[in-house]
Amino acid sequence: MSSSTPSMSYSAPLETISTDAFDRQDALSRCLDFFKVAPKPEQLEVVATLARCQDCILIAGCGWGETPVYFLPLILWPDRVIFVISPLKALAKERHQKLHALGIRSVAILGETAITPDMLKNLSDGVYRAVFISPEYALSNDRIKNLWRQPGWRKRLFAVVVDEAHCIDSMGDRFRQEYGSIGDLRCLLLHDTPFLATSATLPPRVLENIKESLHFRPDTYTINVGNDRPNVKFIVTESQHPMDSFRDLKFLKDFRKTIVYFNTCLDAEGARKYLVRELGLDSSRIAVYHAIKLDDFKSVILERFRNDKVLLLLATEAAVGMVGDINNIVRVVQYRRPPSIVSLIQRFGRASRDTTLQCTGLTIVPQFPSRGQAKDAADKDLLAFLYTKTCRRKVLDGVFGNKHHEDGNANCCDNCHPERKPVEFVRTDSEGYEDAETKADGKRGPSSTAEEKALARRAIEEWRTATWKRDYVSRAIFYPVPQPYWRCSSFLNTPGLDTSAYDAYTFDDAHTYDADAYTYDADAYTYDADA
Repeated sequence: MSSSTPSMSYSAPLETISTDAFDRQDALSRCLDFFKVAPKPEQLEVVATLARCQDCILIAGCGWGETPVYFLPLILWPDRVIFVISPLKALAKERHQKLHALGIRSVAILGETAITPDMLKNLSDGVYRAVFISPEYALSNDRIKNLWRQPGWRKRLFAVVVDEAHCIDSMGDRFRQEYGSIGDLRCLLLHDTPFLATSATLPPRVLENIKESLHFRPDTYTINVGNDRPNVKFIVTESQHPMDSFRDLKFLKDFRKTIVYFNTCLDAEGARKYLVRELGLDSSRIAVYHAIKLDDFKSVILERFRNDKVLLLLATEAAVGMVGDINNIVRVVQYRRPPSIVSLIQRFGRASRDTTLQCTGLTIVPQFPSRGQAKDAADKDLLAFLYTKTCRRKVLDGVFGNKHHEDGNANCCDNCHPERKPVEFVRTDSEGYEDAETKADGKRGPSSTAEEKALARRAIEEWRTATWKRDYVSRAIFYPVPQPYWRCSSFLNTPGLDTSAYDAYTFDDAHTYDADAYTYDADAYTYDADA
């Protein structure tokens, strides 16, 4: 580590300030000295709340600055430890590496981590100032359980942080069970050890679920700074092609730095195959990132994406938290309808963290559902966002409790500014579809008459015969001309059918077909070759 890197050593701590006498001005000064950046008022408020030993929930958009909330207590109270429970390995590793670069010792205990005796001793002695751990390790690992029985460790613990807390509600029953058990830590800790939950997307229903799962106290302090991203324009368009063909992703050939989110690994792989094989795009600039990939391989992909060697990242939910420090993503695409409004906004939150860039959050959905299908959907907030005819941002502000600015946003959404809708998002290489509601109001055309059907059938038969004579006659060993369907016995044996009109049928001037010359029994599948 270079001499310019700040150092935070447990053996030579800074002067500790009492958690009972939190001084905002002193905290601001220390933050400036160490991190070279001034903390936001809300960040100081979170730290002050934890210093009062009060539970806290922080709701802040992606890129707002949740990380300093973890780091600031480590320089204010250098004899205390932060315990961070994170469901996303890549995000935990990233924050661990940032602390290491700052000279603050930390450890990431994730699914593949081997917990050695030396690591346990360092944990017990408080050498690691921050512990990043996956939910399944927090309570189920026997060696970690021993920490909770050590009075010195419990006294040293400043706070338990539950990162990406929305995952409790959005990642399935098994995940909720693991996260739900985190609340059981309270009976192992000192009664005044505070908990902090952070997320960018906690609508009221999800917020109440989290409070219940983590056994938050009645006096829990909630700080909601909003998750609106004014520099992200929201666009929703319906697919013009079958979704499994991925042809609606043709616009990606512009290679603007983009994450495309899919609901399944199969879709992500299928999209890459389309982009590389059918469009002929440079495969070295396209990568797939999902849970099935090996961790080492995903790290390489992420580094190449960070360095602009990969420009199109095809990802699933497993990748939602892996791009925390990549600021130049100018487009995020959701392919198919996402699982929930929370999932969608989490994904759109990966768009440019650089507020000077104008970005796009595009959702490509199948043809608009009928009213019956909409009523059956579980996430009414998601449907409201996707199918509203008014401002999409206003819908989101209502869902997440953001302050809506009626004066407008030049980069708001496709409903507010349809004239600025990028052409490549709504047109590929077809004429496109009419709006679903317009089509639904139209009437189906009249049914074909028997005469029209007969004419169509005869035209098909003539085309089949002409194709046979043009392309296949010279390749056959013996080749009776294909029979029209009324030469088949299954047709000729129809009760009450007058077959006199079908005794002979002329296909063209050069070939007359005589029913007596060629016999073909469709049921027996036999030809009379001598004839």
